[in-house]
Amino acid sequence: MAEPINALFSGSVQAAVPAEVLAEAEKAAIYESIDPFIQVFCDDEKLSAFALLDLVVGALDNAFESFFWTGFYRRIGAAELEVGPSQGTLGCSHIDFGRGVCGSVAATGLTRIVDDVHSEPNHIACDSASASEIVVPVFVGGRVAAVLDIDSTLPAAFSETDKAALEQICAYIGAALERRDLTGVIAFEDRS
Repeated sequence: MAEPINALFSGSVQAAVPAEVLAEAEKAAIYESIDPFIQVFCDDEKLSAFALLDLVVGALDNAFESFFWTGFYRRIGAAELEVGPSQGTLGCSHIDFGRGVCGSVAATGLTRIVDDVHSEPNHIACDSASASEIVVPVFVGGRVAAVLDIDSTLPAAFSETDKAALEQICAYIGAALERRDLTGVIAFEDRS
């Protein structure tokens, strides 16, 4: 559903397309510079679960010019994810566990880096401008509660540097979510 809508606006919405993937040292420096802010968000007990996720998305999306789509898919049932919050073009509204890269990460609990989404047989195309992606699980109480999905218009934009930094950020988020009311944001069982 999102792909046709995103295509409608592709001529009117001009995303900044970076010329090349950042060097590993540059990426590490950016992650290091935003890490204290993300920790402050996670430690702010006044923030709701959704607001926390929203602030993290904003920090990451604004820190990296190469991030074309940045967002969470939150678990809203036994085996279903729902989009939000996110920045970028429209994402898929719902994804079943096992379907697409996000669904496979939700099912396995393992981070995935896809250098070329167009050659990934299990990729769900929400926007054809995406060329590569990384998806990182967020755990609450030992269970996948959400996945962080980041797409780039550049092929092979993500590396072990991104994986290590984003897994650490998702660990902060998971610990923070354990201390928050998740009602209406994350659900581990199907809604009745």
